[in-house]
Amino acid sequence: MYETYLKNLAKKYSKTLLVNTHTFSISKGVEIPTSYFDIATNYPYLNCSIGYSETSFEDWKKGNDVRPNFAHEIAHAIVAPLKNVAEKRYTTKSEISDHMERLTDHIAMIMEKNNLL
Repeated sequence: MYETYLKNLAKKYSKTLLVNTHTFSISKGVEIPTSYFDIATNYPYLNCSIGYSETSFEDWKKGNDVRPNFAHEIAHAIVAPLKNVAEKRYTTKSEISDHMERLTDHIAMIMEKNNLL
């Protein structure tokens, strides 16, 4: 049921963020144990894999709103091409990752502020 909920959110948010040509698969499990969600983008291809943690599932079952965190993951589909190019140029991997996280947070906050979640 949670995966269906997340798949529906992915469909909605991908339309909102104009990345509806992407495909998003949803599965349990995150790469970093402390992550709430994570995403693997397959640039230049348009498929993304989103993992969710047991914590996000339990929070959702308790009625907590996971949408802002999930919107952040969908926003990664927008910045994936930038990250790919930047990492091949004159930057360190951690430097671009820090900027990418700030940008995806910003996109998710825009969605939340404009009641697009």
